[in-house]
Amino acid sequence: MPITNTESGTNVHEVSDGIYRINTPVVMKGGGGFSFNQYLIDDDHPLLFHTGPRKMFPLVHEAVKSILPVKRLRYIAFSHLESDECGSLNEWLIHSAVRLRPWYQSRTLLTGLLELWLMVNLFLWVNIAYAGLMPHIRHMPGNVVF
Repeated sequence: MPITNTESGTNVHEVSDGIYRINTPVVMKGGGGFSFNQYLIDDDHPLLFHTGPRKMFPLVHEAVKSILPVKRLRYIAFSHLESDECGSLNEWLIHSAVRLRPWYQSRTLLTGLLELWLMVNLFLWVNIAYAGLMPHIRHMPGNVVF
């Protein structure tokens, strides 16, 4: 399963049994470049680690679809809140089986309030970033799984 999109060069490689790296190279004007990477764990409850930027959703979606039906995707995780890690979260919520749990269904009041705080901040962070109003700053810490 190497290249899933010939125009962008998006490709998929199985790095271990059931664990795939989705790679989209980005070439910069004047030479050089970098790549965006997501990881897909295909098991009973598949997980996508990092969603990629919002505009890259069709490429990552196409790559995931080459491995498993997107509706099987159960979890999304990311290491911190920036648009290159969770920018297309809204699109994945629409197209996959991933669902946000209501904060009030948490096991304790404290975890419920923490989840509510996280969801509000995630909403504000991602939407401000979409509007281009936020400069790139050092990574905001945190590990998030939906």
